[in-house]
Amino acid sequence: MAPPPGHIGPLPPPPIAGPTTGDVPRLRTAPSLVIVGLALAMLVPLPFEHHAPGPEMAFHTTSARLLLWRDDAPATYEPLLPVGPFGAHSPALPTLAGDLAHIAGLDPARAVLLIVLASHGLVVLGLYALLSAVRLRPSAAAVAALVGLAVIPSGVLAMWGAGGPVLALGLGLSAAALVLGHTSRPSAVAAGMLLGAAALAQPLLALAVGAGIATAVFAGAARQARSDSVTAGGDARSLTRAARVRLGLVCAVSLGLAGPRLFPLARALSVDEALGVLGSPRTHEVVDLLSGLMLVPLVALLARGFPQGTRLSRVVMVGLVTTVAVVVLVRTHGWIASGQLAPESRRALSRLARTPRPLEVVCAPESLVDWVPALAGRPAGGVGVGAPRPWVPRALREELAQSPVPPCTKKLDGSAQQP
Repeated sequence: MAPPPGHIGPLPPPPIAGPTTGDVPRLRTAPSLVIVGLALAMLVPLPFEHHAPGPEMAFHTTSARLLLWRDDAPATYEPLLPVGPFGAHSPALPTLAGDLAHIAGLDPARAVLLIVLASHGLVVLGLYALLSAVRLRPSAAAVAALVGLAVIPSGVLAMWGAGGPVLALGLGLSAAALVLGHTSRPSAVAAGMLLGAAALAQPLLALAVGAGIATAVFAGAARQARSDSVTAGGDARSLTRAARVRLGLVCAVSLGLAGPRLFPLARALSVDEALGVLGSPRTHEVVDLLSGLMLVPLVALLARGFPQGTRLSRVVMVGLVTTVAVVVLVRTHGWIASGQLAPESRRALSRLARTPRPLEVVCAPESLVDWVPALAGRPAGGVGVGAPRPWVPRALREELAQSPVPPCTKKLDGSAQQP
């Protein structure tokens, strides 16, 4: 039977709303493919280079080697370094590298290098996701992420250390994208897991990222309350309450996961060392950090207003993206290549690693002493009071200074030739 005149039938069901507050870029779009391609291109140096550069990376390599030997986290850094407890310095990176070396059969130095390169790729992905979460269109988010990474100073994270801060930043940016781009509680739990892992990679940087996330969430809730013209009654309070619940979940999950692994750092860090950490940044490191914090939002604002739709704008955007992507890759790959040991030094350390006496103590010049435990798996010794010692984090320097220098049973000279 036909419906009566004027009958419009049942109303259609409301559209199913997802958990996001902004637009999520699709993987098949050109900006997303460019970002993913750049993140994968960060891994290009892996077959050609041998280790991550710098004394702190040597310490991470030593930690990963100990994890591989013990198949678990040891109590101290013995027998390679006379310090402890293990985990007193950013355990996330060497733990991941040790697990990767065990599963994939890689050398610990290669595993650390892979984690470091993947961390740089994660920073690219995390920054793109965060800019997309704050309602920047995908093309503008990709341009802002690439240009921002290309123009910020290379020492922007130097005050936090090396290796671990890059991993912490990549995880922290991903956590911020989940919190700011979604409103569901599962996304808050996932963000808490990422922020907890970032805390194990660099606690102070993760704390700064967490404070920034909290500030952005409450500012967004206040802005939404004003835009919706809510009164001072229940709606405004409900927005603030929801923000507090989600931030509470992030904090609870991150502290629950990272707290037990941060106890070794709390035990090892004396009052003088803690004050030294707070006062250790140099002036140029602070300047680099502040300039990076200002440049990325500025680039994002410029990218938001970049014209689109015309052929000229597309050509300019493609040229800009290609140029800055090359700059980012050259900077990262150049840093890795510049810190490689000479081939004769690597061969000498490799011969030491194959000798049947694992506890022999090796003397080495200052340029190689960090890599004796890292690449050769041998303790580093010396002759006399001024003998060079391997690099250790600030939390373990007092203990290293108080430990005696073991006598040498083998020696490497300045050209890394064994006598």
